[in-house]
Amino acid sequence: MRKQLFFKTSIKRTNPIKAIFLSMFNIGVGMPVTICETFTRKDFGIRHWNIGWPILYSILLILIPIYGLSPAQIFQTGAAEFDNFIWYLFVAAFVYKSVMHWLDQRHNPSTFDFGKHSYYGGKLDKRLLEFKFDGKKLDIRTIETIIEPAFFFCIGLILFFLHLSVGFLLLFASIGYSASRFMDYHLGDEKVLDIIDSIIIKEDYEDAFMNEISEDNSRGLNIPSRRPKSMENRRKVVEEMFLQDDEELRTYVA
Repeated sequence: MRKQLFFKTSIKRTNPIKAIFLSMFNIGVGMPVTICETFTRKDFGIRHWNIGWPILYSILLILIPIYGLSPAQIFQTGAAEFDNFIWYLFVAAFVYKSVMHWLDQRHNPSTFDFGKHSYYGGKLDKRLLEFKFDGKKLDIRTIETIIEPAFFFCIGLILFFLHLSVGFLLLFASIGYSASRFMDYHLGDEKVLDIIDSIIIKEDYEDAFMNEISEDNSRGLNIPSRRPKSMENRRKVVEEMFLQDDEELRTYVA
């Protein structure tokens, strides 16, 4: 059975303010993400897309014109009747697509039978995946962070110039959606960097601690601590940092 020793140092820095900001950010972009994904994706994982949120957002969207809170009503930019008609037409389309996704989830193989990753973000529309710029296909990161949100931004911009409230909604949704995708990839990059740092620690920790290698001769791993003067005692410290399991595999938990 593998043993693990938990060792906390300042090698990895934490930022509590960033954690609070991320929590607030996720709450703020929830509605924009759901609105956009509902129209451009399908086959979601059950923990990524849940019918409860579209129901809540649909109710909020229905109430906005009733209480005179639509942009066209606030700024008096156009005919309220026509603006409300287009608004509720969009809400109806959103509800329809949401119901279709819900039915698909009910008919798809159960996640509990390993049929699908529960956080799967959905299959992107083929037309977006095949989008080309200057004759070249774009990578999935560019498509998800720029091209997919830009689809809603362009439609929203047209409707905005027509003084329709749905245009404001789509502009807001596209910006929030793009920001959410950029944040997803940023957090993904951070996770990969954590794994890479963990590998470097496993490979370089002993040399860095025992011999105090300089940055010129290493990959930048610095141990912010005092060392025992005796090399034998240093060896004891290193051995305690890395406890071996039955298979003699070295394990380090940062």
